[in-house]
This record gives sequence, C-alpha cells and structure tokens, in this order.
Amino acid sequence: MTSIRFYRRIPLIPGLLHLNLSKGGISLSLGERGWGVTFGRNGIRFTAGLIGTGLSVSEQVSYEKLENMNPLSHNSEHKIPKK
Repeated sequence: MTSIRFYRRIPLIPGLLHLNLSKGGISLSLGERGWGVTFGRNGIRFTAGLIGTGLSVSEQVSYEKLENMNPLSHNSEHKIPKK
C-alpha cells in the first residue's frame, strides 16, 4: 500500500522565517543556511550544519523538558525567600 505524504513550506520572511504545513501539524522555522530553529508541536529543534558538506547536527527539546528547566516556573522547587 502506498502512503500519502503532505508537506508545504510557506516563506513568511524569505530566507529567514517559514511556516511549515504537513499531515502531522504546523511548525514555524527560523534560520538560514547553516543553522535553524524549528518550533513544532513536539518541542523545539535546533539544527546546525557545515554548508556544502552535507554534515549537520540536530537536537530536539520537548516543551515539557523546557518547563522543568525554567527556575521561574510554577512547578519549580526554587522559591524566592521572603524577607
């Protein structure tokens, strides 16, 4: 059976900011050749590459993990002491 894929990339600021539409959802990409940050439903993906080599590295961080890392979040155990 053949699977159907859908993907459309719409430039909002050509070469810098794009709206990505796919069967899986919507995301927003910021970046240019060599680097980029994508904000999607599963989290934030950071990508950096060596232009012209085909080599790149990518790291995804979930929104849940970001919330746990934030010392000012409501779930944090780091409380500001009262004077």
